[in-house]
Order: sequence, then structure tokens, then C-alpha cells
Amino acid sequence: CVAGVLAKLEEEREAQKRYWEEHSRDLTVEAMMLDSRAADLDKEERPEILSLLPSYEGKSVLELGAGIGRFTGELAKTAGHVLAMDFIESVIKKNESINGHYKNASFMCADVTSPDLVIEDNSIDLIFSNWLLMYLSDAEVEKLVERMVKWLKVFKEGHAIDQSGSSSELSLLTCKCVGAYVKNKKNQNQICWLWQKVKSTEDRGFQRFLDNVQYKTSGILRYERVFGQGFVSTGGIETTKEFVDLLDLKPGQKVLDVGCGIGGGDFYMAENYDVHVVGIDLSINMVSFALEHAIGRKCAVEFEVADCTTKTYPDNTFDVIYSRDTILHIQNFFDVFASTMGDYSLCHSLFGTRVTVL
Repeated sequence: CVAGVLAKLEEEREAQKRYWEEHSRDLTVEAMMLDSRAADLDKEERPEILSLLPSYEGKSVLELGAGIGRFTGELAKTAGHVLAMDFIESVIKKNESINGHYKNASFMCADVTSPDLVIEDNSIDLIFSNWLLMYLSDAEVEKLVERMVKWLKVFKEGHAIDQSGSSSELSLLTCKCVGAYVKNKKNQNQICWLWQKVKSTEDRGFQRFLDNVQYKTSGILRYERVFGQGFVSTGGIETTKEFVDLLDLKPGQKVLDVGCGIGGGDFYMAENYDVHVVGIDLSINMVSFALEHAIGRKCAVEFEVADCTTKTYPDNTFDVIYSRDTILHIQNFFDVFASTMGDYSLCHSLFGTRVTVL
């Protein structure tokens, strides 16, 4: 019954509050991140996360689960206003003591799941959250999303009807493993998501085709049964071994896999050549499977949903760029990646089984 569900949710929230009250006695970054090496990890993770955000200069930012302010001060340096919120009073007071000198920052002790929380509709440009949703139940996340939709001017979570009466939905701009965790802990389970509001009628083109037609979940499973675990391309592990051997990979090199699929080739390179692999794919379904396959492997592989024709990296980021079927779909593949390449790349096209080595 509804009453029973609500009672269970309330019980869970109280348990969460007791947990964080206990673990917040030491108001340090180590306590907040539940990691004895948090200070070192924070030096890499924080700038990485901030670099993924869209421009928020002069914007109104709501920070949910702000903690002691790891991100609050950074956001306040650029935003028009930051409202930092946490449901543990001692924690948000610590945040205010650290970041209260920012005149454009305000602080609130509140539970985001509470119906008593009041934020003006259409008042927020950007909602930022770090390590919050993982502590909420599915039902609580759904309720929070409904409220976030009302608060936001620019949508980050949820569905809504705009003033014209037309329906809007979220388009996933990217989701990616947090590289700092992959590098330092071989952990792919810390994932950053970025969403953007679009009209429901807008065509998301090739990505929608991939996830709804060519690479539906059932289709991926079928390909994997044919080509072997972790693979959706002809030849599976055997052709991967053959092609990767041509790269002469050295330990510590960084490899970009364009069109990584469900990750089999990336795991092979990382585990056998001690390289760091960044796998990108336009298909959300593919990357979801890759993340599942990464569980328990403890290897330096990170995945990202991204369009390789628009994704940018600093010059000379990678030693090697590896791609298989993807180059069939990109007219100017080598022009797109010329600046990010190291000395060479291997691109394999199954159109006539052609191998090109640069």
C-alpha cells in the first residue's frame, strides 16, 4: 500500500541521515569522500568534473548535496549565484565557514526529498550534484526529478511541458567514467552525466538509429553470442589480437578507441599491454554494456558516450588511436583526429577487410 511505501522511504531517509551524521564528525574531505587518499584524488577529480560542465558564467546554480564545499567555492568563482544545500547541519555550516566569503553564495540545510523544501519555479539555470543520487531510492530520484524540472530554466533532469504546450525531454549529451577514479583506483563505476533539454519531436539522428535499431539491447546480445563476450565486430578476440599486435603498444601509453562498442578490445589492450584506454561510442546501449563488463576487472579503461566528429581533446593527448567499423561512417576520419594522434594509429575497416596503418 502507499502508506507502507512512504513509511519505508521515511525509514530509509532516517537511516541515511544517521549514517552521514556519524561519518561527518570529522569534517574533512577524507570523511566526505570516504577515502583515506581523498585529498590527492580530489586534486585530479575536481578539475575533471568542472571541465565537463557547460558555461555557467553569471548563471544561477543550485548545488545539491554540497557537503563541506569541495565544489561550492569553484562554482561561486564564476556563477552569478550559488545555493549550496546539504541535509546535515554541521556539514553545511562547515561549507559556509569555508566559502561564506563569496557574496554570491548562500547556504541551506535541507533534505532534497522533503516536500517542505521550497524553491521558486523557473529560477535555476544549472543544477549540480555530486554523490547524491546514489544515496536515494529510485522512487526518491523520480520525485526529485519532477521537482527539478519545475525549478530549472534549462533542464538537466526530467520531462516537462513548456509554455507552448509542446512536450520536452532530455537528450544525453554525455556520460563518462571519471578518469581520476579509473587512473588511481581502476574503478569505472564513478560516472558523470550531462543532459540537455530538447523538444520531443527533435530528431537525434544517428544516435537514435544506433540505440533503437542497429544496436538495441537484444541486437547487442545477439552480436555478442556470435562474436564472443565483449565483442560485436567480425572476428571477435582473434582479429583484435591480430590488429592490436601491429600497434607495438608500450606500457603507460594512452589509447583512444573510437567506436569502442562493448569494450572487449579495450579490456584486451589494457590487461595485456598495460596501457590506459579511453573508449568512446555514440551508442548509449554499447557503453552501458561496456560498463557492465568492466565490473571487477580493475584495469585502466574508461568509457564515454560521445560523438567522435564533435568531441575534442587537447593536442597530443593520445599515443595511439584505434578504430574498427566506425570509420565507415565518418567521411573525414583522419582530419577529425589528426591533432590528437601521437605517432601512429590503426584503423580497420571491415569494408573488404582493409587495414590501414599510419
